Amino acid sequence: MRLRSFAAVAAAAALVLAPAVPAQAKIVSACTVPINVPTRLSITEGRQPVGITSPGGLTCFETVMVEFDLIGGGGALGMFSIQPEQLGYQKGVVDYAGPDRGFAWRNNVTGTYAINVWKATLDSSWASRNGYSTTSDHANVVLSTSTIDVRYGARTSLTTTRTTAGLRLTGAVTRYSLYQGEPEWVAQPRTTVTAQKLVNGRWTNVATAATTSKGTYAFTVKDSTRGSWRVVSAATPGVWSATSTTRTAKSATVTTAKVSAVKANRKGSKATVTGKVTTNAGSGHLATSGVRVKLQARSGKAWKTVATVRSGSKGSLRATVKAPGTRSYRWVVVGTKAYRSGISGTARA
Repeated sequence: MRLRSFAAVAAAAALVLAPAVPAQAKIVSACTVPINVPTRLSITEGRQPVGITSPGGLTCFETVMVEFDLIGGGGALGMFSIQPEQLGYQKGVVDYAGPDRGFAWRNNVTGTYAINVWKATLDSSWASRNGYSTTSDHANVVLSTSTIDVRYGARTSLTTTRTTAGLRLTGAVTRYSLYQGEPEWVAQPRTTVTAQKLVNGRWTNVATAATTSKGTYAFTVKDSTRGSWRVVSAATPGVWSATSTTRTAKSATVTTAKVSAVKANRKGSKATVTGKVTTNAGSGHLATSGVRVKLQARSGKAWKTVATVRSGSKGSLRATVKAPGTRSYRWVVVGTKAYRSGISGTARA
């Protein structure tokens, strides 16, 4: 693993001295130890690797110890140390990971941590050869950043469905949890999600919604054209933003509405007729609410409209009409721009 150049950082960054390294300590620039720490950490597993690197090959120092201290108080995330003989350091990698699941600071693990150098001792042989003291002189530790932002990682799922009302987007937002009493991934409630469509090579915001108490979301956008879609959940102080997998939605189609499960039941002078209406806008025939449907009764050789209703939440149809005698009934869907008219089979009562 290669480490980026520290020339600019070394010129501008100052060593952050914690109490273990005296403020009056002499910093030896001839023994400069660059350490590359990421500015952010997303926790998506127990013992999350932090991704710290440092070029190997230096033998002028004995031990460097660095701690992550929560700014504002609340404890430390942990400490890592580097010695020249470590195999990982020789390969440019610092083996350091975050806390296990069951971490005691359930509410405090996230936040901004100051990166403090607690120890930076010189190698005794190197110090002796170069005229330095191992007690008053210290290695020059150059950090790529002075802070690290630690938050839980999130996941956002997405399903797209074509309906006659538009493109329906549904899914859920979850975040990782270090708390032993919870599942690894828990619901992320009351989080803003933004639907984006790829337009001319750029992701464009189309609509927003908020997740429920269970972390789910659902909203419909007025769109009928083919395109790529994704949903982005907003970051919070303790959870990073997450982007869903990209989904491709086909263009909306106009097909004939269908009415099935037609039944008729006559009791006395009235007949009750039921059914179920479905429409297909590109995702197969789905139960559709709000569809205007006429109930027709056969009178001789002609069909006469005896009632007009709108389908219920699951596409259900129901109408009760006067029935002077036994006759046949059928449903006729009133066509729109989204679907063509359709005629059901008949039921007799």
